[in-house]
Amino acid sequence: MTDPIAFASATPRFALPQLFVAQAQKELTINEALARIDGLLHPAVEGEANAPPASPVNGASWIVGTAPSGDWSGHAGQIALRQAGNWLFAAPSVGMVVFDKAAGCSARFEGGWQRAAAI
Repeated sequence: MTDPIAFASATPRFALPQLFVAQAQKELTINEALARIDGLLHPAVEGEANAPPASPVNGASWIVGTAPSGDWSGHAGQIALRQAGNWLFAAPSVGMVVFDKAAGCSARFEGGWQRAAAI
């Protein structure tokens, strides 16, 4: 699934949509920004996968693996956020840290997702 809405102006780090002068239907832009903030503020992902889960729950998120398929095609390494029955994708920035629930540890983005080696 491709992103359903393309925003003319967005923030540089996480592509949060910005309002423009005399914009109609401002709620679309604001709701999109709030959905992204909801998924990216103190992020905790279910795990890493190449394919979307069969029955995703709104509010859950995953790290998209290196060989994505289905609705996640073309989004390798990004964070897939399930919001209002749709997938939103956020490209990570260097230094971003998420908690990986499946692995039980944090993952840090440094050109790819890295986890600390077991002691």
